[in-house]
Amino acid sequence: MRDMIKRFFSQVSEENTSCNRNVQDVRVATCALFLEMAHIDDTFTKEETEIILSILKEKYQLSDEHADHLLEEAGRELKESIDL
Repeated sequence: MRDMIKRFFSQVSEENTSCNRNVQDVRVATCALFLEMAHIDDTFTKEETEIILSILKEKYQLSDEHADHLLEEAGRELKESIDL
């Protein structure tokens, strides 16, 4: 899973910070994708949560609080979605 995530980020170009909402949408979508990948085996462990948070903080330079908020927001979006 880590290798797949690293490949994903190596292909993502730099985001334009002047479009804050679009950047946030991309971050939420990315996090939601990670959550889907973590839940694919019907088991979501604390280790998987920590890995996702670590990646989000590193790649998006987020504080612990912002990364936690992003994880919560992505979780809500997933629950409300009707399709991937």
